[in-house]
Amino acid sequence: MNAKRRVEYTRQLLQSIGLEGQRLQMINISSAMGGQFAFAAAEMTAEVRRLGPNRLRQNGRPASEGAGPEGQPDASSAPGDEQEPHEHER
Repeated sequence: MNAKRRVEYTRQLLQSIGLEGQRLQMINISSAMGGQFAFAAAEMTAEVRRLGPNRLRQNGRPASEGAGPEGQPDASSAPGDEQEPHEHER
């Protein structure tokens, strides 16, 4: 099954970048199985809550935003600093 292989591959990619592979699951449920879907959704929600916040995000933003070379914070943009809009954004 191609979808199952793709999900497993993507789970491995998540692991390789420092996220838990458990954050991605594939569940096969018929459209007539509403109760099982609700149960699976609740289980997945509980699992993600147990895992906690995405460690690759800082202050609700991707860690790469505002980063300078080699992932170091850009000295010109401290958190909370507002920058002037570019000429075309005014």
